[in-house]
Amino acid sequence: MATEGTSQSQAELAERKQELEEELEAYTQKGIVSPSLLKFARWFSRGLWFALSALLVITIYDSWGKIPRTDYDAAVKSARDWADRAKKAESALAEAAGGMVLIEAEADRRGIDTRGKGSLVVANEVIGAGRTDQERADAARNGPEGADAAARRARNLVQRAWGEIAYAQHWRQALQRAEPGAHGNDPRGAALDLISQAATAPAAQRFELLRELADFGAEAVGGAARGLLAGTDNGPKVVAAMVVARLGQAADVSLLDKVAAELPAGNAQREVYFAASVLDRDSGQQSEVPATTGAGTELAEYQLRFALRGFNARQSLLQEAYKSADEAQRLDLMALLAETGGVMEEEMMKTVASSNRPGAERILAVRWLKANQLAPDLLKTLSQGQGPVAQEAK
Repeated sequence: MATEGTSQSQAELAERKQELEEELEAYTQKGIVSPSLLKFARWFSRGLWFALSALLVITIYDSWGKIPRTDYDAAVKSARDWADRAKKAESALAEAAGGMVLIEAEADRRGIDTRGKGSLVVANEVIGAGRTDQERADAARNGPEGADAAARRARNLVQRAWGEIAYAQHWRQALQRAEPGAHGNDPRGAALDLISQAATAPAAQRFELLRELADFGAEAVGGAARGLLAGTDNGPKVVAAMVVARLGQAADVSLLDKVAAELPAGNAQREVYFAASVLDRDSGQQSEVPATTGAGTELAEYQLRFALRGFNARQSLLQEAYKSADEAQRLDLMALLAETGGVMEEEMMKTVASSNRPGAERILAVRWLKANQLAPDLLKTLSQGQGPVAQEAK
């Protein structure tokens, strides 16, 4: 049994040897001497790949800092610029967001609807326009332009008044030569039509129409004009008021004041008060000072009657009106005071010139003092300051 087992083992060894020899022959035919050499070749190729990779990395690293310096600086500057732009954009966005909140708040205060596309932009334009108007208004109140405009208005008011008074006397002489019967059976109706036409006519044509009106006689003209003043149509009331003023009847001053007080604030109201002031001065009515002041009685056109009475004399009533008037009227009243006041107004003008009143009012006072060669010491002191008032005082 032992011999038989040994023989079997030797046979298996011989068979294994034969297989190894055949495998070696197969490697040899493929150009590989042995499996160890094959393993070596495999590891050598892997090592070569790693070496080439390392060489590539070294090459890239070695060339990294070798770009032109100018290109590098330009790249750095560009990066910094973009960073700055980003910061500025972020700041602008925050500011815009805050501005939108302010616009919405201001629009809400003014009752402007900001809903819908573009509404916020429109609201901003409306608000901006309002601010621009306010800036212009502030400049008019505080600069020489405002003083110039107020002085022109006051001078024009006074010159118109004297012109109307002179023409009214001539016009009344024409009334005395009138022949109402030559104009039909209803001269009052014809006069009424003529006044209505004059109310909408250009200035030159209006003058001619009112000149022809004298041909209808005082009774027809007076009845027509007073009838229009009592009517509900405000359109012809300005011309009707001037016709009544030219008639020269003192009792009509109170009528004109009543009509003016009932008119809405605006040019028509001012013109009717102007007609009443002309009639007051022309007729010698001497209207009483109103017991209470109101928006109408603070107008320069109303106060004109008192200014014309005290022309080149003490303007006590005009001074009081200026002191108590609403801010919106005080510049025109100061201009009227400067236009009509005599040297007795020196203390008043010195007080205004050295006060904290708006610049345009102070400029009018300074100009008045200079024109009358008064208060040189005060003017010298004012000239040492800054701003429009100081410039006027030099």
